[in-house]
Amino acid sequence: MSGAADLRIDAAVSRDDDEIVAATVAADVPAVESEFERAFATRPVIYVFGSVESYTEGFVRIFGYSRATATFVAENSVSFFEPSLRLIAVNWEAVRARRPIAAIRHELTHLLTLDACSPRCDLVPAWLNEGQARLAEALVPGGEWRLLRVRYEAASMAVTGTILPLNGLVSQLSWNALTDWAGYFKYQESARAVELLREDIGGNAPIARIYERLRRGQNLAQTYAALTDRSFDDFVAGLPDRMRAAVPAGQGLVAVAPTSYLIYGFPPASTITITVSGPRGSESSPMVVSPFGSNFDGIAPTRLRGGYTISAQTESGVFTVKVRKGDSGDPTDIR
Repeated sequence: MSGAADLRIDAAVSRDDDEIVAATVAADVPAVESEFERAFATRPVIYVFGSVESYTEGFVRIFGYSRATATFVAENSVSFFEPSLRLIAVNWEAVRARRPIAAIRHELTHLLTLDACSPRCDLVPAWLNEGQARLAEALVPGGEWRLLRVRYEAASMAVTGTILPLNGLVSQLSWNALTDWAGYFKYQESARAVELLREDIGGNAPIARIYERLRRGQNLAQTYAALTDRSFDDFVAGLPDRMRAAVPAGQGLVAVAPTSYLIYGFPPASTITITVSGPRGSESSPMVVSPFGSNFDGIAPTRLRGGYTISAQTESGVFTVKVRKGDSGDPTDIR
């Protein structure tokens, strides 16, 4: 499909979804260019696959990966950017229900970062590169719930003393080594750090101002000091307090999306009781808190339409939030 990017869409993707992909890319390309105040040097090339099987096969046939590498990447991603080829791949089956669609903007951000940092891409720490791409997802119109998650989950890390040191997230090798829970929370922490970095730099395009100096050979600490008249060490030292201050103090429970909720600030690996009360009564179950003090969950899609109350019971008290499910669900779900 022609347009802002060279879109190559699997024939298994429906015509209606073709149009959704095209509209998404048409909005994403100028948004990313605006962030950097820089146009893509060439039209981005984006492969959109209809299933995990074709996604895997694409890494073998088009990207030239070994079968083992292709399988690993396909099983551990929903979209992917290959820097050496400057190609983007998307597993449409995995992202089509995640509205608004944000995975393509994430990968486009990585692509334009390569142009923006050249010839000094060695000066871009992994947490800035990855955090900026994650933040781009949260800034897609309609994706405010993603930004809420970034802020609350980063705050939970600060409250529970589990923030990952930024100096351990500088190299891509160190970044890639963090998996499991840390592999998720590193993105949330980094996105929040980038959001605060943008706030401190200020102006209409703070990221563009940062990369203009990186291209000239200033490292991030020098760039931050030059643009803010403050020490980058002070920025890093102040992150926990700023993260905590952005949300209600201590522990809590918050509605994130129409039928989703998030607990935060609870002792890592502790067990709390979650009670969901709805049109057909109440149901309680234990929840083991993540190693970073927060968990995200939601009302099952099969549950009936109506109002739901979610309660989190701990030794220190009970936290409650209300959500409303708008779709009909499955009448056979008796919960």
